[in-house]
Amino acid sequence: MHINTINMKIRNHHTAWLLALALMFTSCDKIEPDFFDENYNGAYFDYQYASEYETTLNFGEYIVGNPQTMPVTLNVKLLGYLKDESRKLSIKTKGVEGYELANITIPEVSFENKEYQKGIEILVERPDVEDVTFAVCVYLDGEGDIGTGIAGKNEYTIYVKEVHEKPEIWA
Repeated sequence: MHINTINMKIRNHHTAWLLALALMFTSCDKIEPDFFDENYNGAYFDYQYASEYETTLNFGEYIVGNPQTMPVTLNVKLLGYLKDESRKLSIKTKGVEGYELANITIPEVSFENKEYQKGIEILVERPDVEDVTFAVCVYLDGEGDIGTGIAGKNEYTIYVKEVHEKPEIWA
């Protein structure tokens, strides 16, 4: 009986060590930057999934009121030290391959002292032509007081169209 107890303790001890080793080998090797570290100064679009880095606006869905512009809010966060001064963020646009360029208006953006996140409202203009999709890529270029932040999180694409679709129940 005494030998079985000792064997059981040894077996439990070995199981615990194997579990600890398994956890150590499956740990993440991805290193996230410290969001308030002086070595990581920059801005990035703050979305979790890749699908959130683009949006499609169909002006055909907004017949009531017939708006000439529609707002799109872009979530931006900063990396680096929180500063006691106002800093300007440079946002630019470029075309998207295969699409005509959509017209948008980007406001001048600055982060005030100790501010580290902001929703930036972009105004997207109604396209001049119906049934054609236009697109624009909004990107953080790092030319202002704030550089670019996390790679892969510096571009946001907006697709714009005016398509009046026949409802399915009209068939």
